[in-house]
Amino acid sequence: MRSTKRVFYVVFSLLLIFSLMLPLFGCSSSKSKSATTSQSSTSTKSSASGNPSPSTSSSGAVGQENLVYSFGPASGTDGQHPFGGVMLGSDGILYGTTRAGGANGTGTVFKLSTSGTESILYSFAVNGGPGGDARFPLGGVVMDNSGNLWGTASYGGNDNHGNGTVFEISATGKETLYSLVTSTIDATLPCSTLVVDAAGNIYGTTNGSGSGSSGSSGAGTVFKISGGVTSILYAFSAAAPTNGPFAGLITDGAGNFYGTTENTGPSGGQVFQITAAGVESTVYSFTSRKDGFDPVGLLARDSTGNIYGTTYAGGAYDQPGSSSPGTVFKISPSGNKTTLYSFGKSTNDGEKPYGSVILDSSGNLYGTTNAGGAYGYGTLFKVSSSGTMTILYSFGASAADGQNPSGAILLDSAGNIWGATQNGGANGTGTVFEYGLVNKSIATQSTPTARTSTTVMTSNTNGQSGNVLWGSPEGLVYISVPSGWNLNDAELYPGAAIGVADDANSVYLIVTERAQYEIKTNATIDDYLAAVKGSFAKILNNPYWGSTSNITIGGCKGLAVQVSGTKISDGSNVVYFVNVLTGVKQPNFYNVCGWTPSNMVDQNKATLEKVINSFHEVWPEKPNTSNTAIPNY
Repeated sequence: MRSTKRVFYVVFSLLLIFSLMLPLFGCSSSKSKSATTSQSSTSTKSSASGNPSPSTSSSGAVGQENLVYSFGPASGTDGQHPFGGVMLGSDGILYGTTRAGGANGTGTVFKLSTSGTESILYSFAVNGGPGGDARFPLGGVVMDNSGNLWGTASYGGNDNHGNGTVFEISATGKETLYSLVTSTIDATLPCSTLVVDAAGNIYGTTNGSGSGSSGSSGAGTVFKISGGVTSILYAFSAAAPTNGPFAGLITDGAGNFYGTTENTGPSGGQVFQITAAGVESTVYSFTSRKDGFDPVGLLARDSTGNIYGTTYAGGAYDQPGSSSPGTVFKISPSGNKTTLYSFGKSTNDGEKPYGSVILDSSGNLYGTTNAGGAYGYGTLFKVSSSGTMTILYSFGASAADGQNPSGAILLDSAGNIWGATQNGGANGTGTVFEYGLVNKSIATQSTPTARTSTTVMTSNTNGQSGNVLWGSPEGLVYISVPSGWNLNDAELYPGAAIGVADDANSVYLIVTERAQYEIKTNATIDDYLAAVKGSFAKILNNPYWGSTSNITIGGCKGLAVQVSGTKISDGSNVVYFVNVLTGVKQPNFYNVCGWTPSNMVDQNKATLEKVINSFHEVWPEKPNTSNTAIPNY
């Protein structure tokens, strides 16, 4: 039975490649596909391949989905049916794989600009048996420090069994294959996205293992590739009450990795930890269908060691033989598991979460379901740390919309979520989408009429005086800037809410938001300042911190300190004005930080301090009556 389950996952995937119509697990729904939608309407734009792609009128606007790219028709050479999601490279380009299509119909590795220009880096060959090329990649790709892309393919490879391989694609499109056959174990059926450590070592999982060409008798492996040599860190036992891992690994940065194994028999699957030395331990075992069943998506981990993930099936609304919609879970460092949410609670709820989950700085969790939603084609969802579910978007709202999202999603520094759908789009072969969580703009209006909703202000008048706004479903913060200032995303610290600059005078400012749980329980303003200080070690050589003074800005109490140093990135001497604030709505903290070259402090200090002091936090749940009208600079 163990090998039958793995054969089902991978062979059924291949059947879908040939049919090119259905989601991986055949997640059809009885819900109407012709229902009308109140979601953002779409228009048509031309993509790089000449295929029409629906697009919203404003990329990344709050609460709107933007279809960035529709993959090509079955008769063409473009990729088809992305399954592993997308990743954002250090060059600002999106990368991913398709499990079908390309020049030979066996899948591709693609690159895609955030504006929708796509190109094929590599098309896998037809000869995917023993001694041949890789075929049918299901996982996404990762980028190493040299800009090379690494991924897995469930079939093919240049070894003796053709049951999967690891591939490396250079920036010029050259492919190198790495065998998963070792002297003792044949690791087979790699289905997941890989992870690369700081030293350039590659880690991954396989769903099967065995010896010789059989390759499916074991329960999977965790492997490492270092210097081109494959080693098996851990081989799961065929006698254990679980199947092998289908998802990939995450790391805690200290040499430990975390992953999941599928269910078998009475076990609903497991979450495991494995050290760099190959020592494996069980973090949690799912005990019943109601507890959660089949954790096949990629996990997430917060800074305090809590692990988050989904189960593809099971949960409070599990009905064997009828419906098994899945769960979202949290596991504490001590191994205590909490079901944050069980899908199937409402009529238009999501079902079958299959891809990754990601965390934002406030502790909210984001993910996708492969089915369910208002139209039966899946959802993009948000779950708060307390378990409150919000369906952000239901896929399939129009004939050209994406359908059945899966694989990795990512949250960029501007607050947008990126991902892929297996099906749908202009040609029915899948899409890449963007969803705007926040909206940043420079606005000349003095009163933000939409400040109590999730849509803030949409006019972009860079270079004019006005208010720079950052909004989320929880609220709004703003600063006011004089004329000549512009949005400057190139200067954003990762995760910054606002980034602005007066480039002509070399003045820059960011606003970052963080939550108390990211530091420690019952964190104080001093704790947060200590965390901010730690981040400067990555920015400046030998930063010099001045004395700290108490401040109140926009009703938020905090601490101010001046920091001097030499930027690691370019060797320039700079002065930072760091203002750490306690949010009106606890447990949030803000860092309003401006900087300028050391030789321009006297020239820019007054203007920079005025912009910093314009910071205000406005929360719709507890409106500050003194800020009813937001003044211009």
